[in-house]
Amino acid sequence: MAREYKEQKNAETTVKILELEAILPDFCHGYIVSISGYNKPLTQLAYLQRIQFFLQWLIEYNSFFCKHYTKINEFKVSDLELLKKADFEEFLAHISKFGAVSKEKIKSSIETGKYITESKPTTRNNYLSALRSLFTYFLENDMIDTAPVLKIRQATVNKTIPIALNDNQIDRISDTIMNGSEFISAKQEESRLITSARDLAIYTLALHTGIRISELVSLDVKDINWDERCFKVIRKRGNEDVVYFDNTTERVLLDWLDERTNLKETLGITDDNEPALFISTKGRNRGTRLSVRSVERMVKKYAEIAVPEVKGMHVHSLRSTCATNVYEKSHDLVYTKSLLGHSSVNTTMRYVKDDEKKKKDNRTLLDKDENE
Repeated sequence: MAREYKEQKNAETTVKILELEAILPDFCHGYIVSISGYNKPLTQLAYLQRIQFFLQWLIEYNSFFCKHYTKINEFKVSDLELLKKADFEEFLAHISKFGAVSKEKIKSSIETGKYITESKPTTRNNYLSALRSLFTYFLENDMIDTAPVLKIRQATVNKTIPIALNDNQIDRISDTIMNGSEFISAKQEESRLITSARDLAIYTLALHTGIRISELVSLDVKDINWDERCFKVIRKRGNEDVVYFDNTTERVLLDWLDERTNLKETLGITDDNEPALFISTKGRNRGTRLSVRSVERMVKKYAEIAVPEVKGMHVHSLRSTCATNVYEKSHDLVYTKSLLGHSSVNTTMRYVKDDEKKKKDNRTLLDKDENE
């Protein structure tokens, strides 16, 4: 079930946290314990990975640390008081320019002339948040007396309008999944012939229900209630929710289940050894639960072929498309919020383009030629 999948992923994340704890300095242990009380495992892991990268960066770039240490677990908490505001700003400038890229990789890219894309302001802010959290803990527990990183402000992040596909674009992607395209490569076509039923089911389910891809891949075959046309998912904050699907989604799901049954012998699976609704059909993971990353690649591939004019299209765009279409048809913000599983209506508002529609419809409001 979805909850079992969630618990399994949390267990895997916890193992990674323990591995990181063994690498980080001993004085970080109390901090790790403290954040485990109010953050989900994935959030904990992300914070610790950013802190690890910061400490490693000090060894590679900071004039003091590179002379005194070769491993980050050799650091002393008193060393952190040597850091000035400029040190943190230099690190954040590095993150803004290169992201979390090692010195060796940067050097290699310079030698080969390979361009490293600058990271988004949100990446810098995420690293700053992790460092603020760490140094706030040290201050509150009297482990250090000063933390200049707390004086650094978050970078301004420009608001972006979530991508929402129009009806024509939705149809072009589904048609490419089902029938291929003149723009598809021979290798992609070979793969499509095997996975089209599965890919169409994933695409339609995400587009028509708005569930997150992590929720989608967590589904097992037995989770589907065909009588009620619904299934249960575990939302972002661990709450259980019921999601209903329409007739179109039912049809493509049943088509995929027929294909899945036909592939059982080829892939060497049974419902006992792999209960997942969506499974991989190739590579070393064939016959096992499809990963989030695999779905992301699949959606991106079909989008680039079918709707090349949609720049920045990614798997989350299916969720935003669902949200936009549901609100435009229902004009019910509370229902749209419930459908998406949002905890706050403010989050849902990001997907509502009511203001955009009004601006478009009323563009000639003051036009004398139109109103005479």
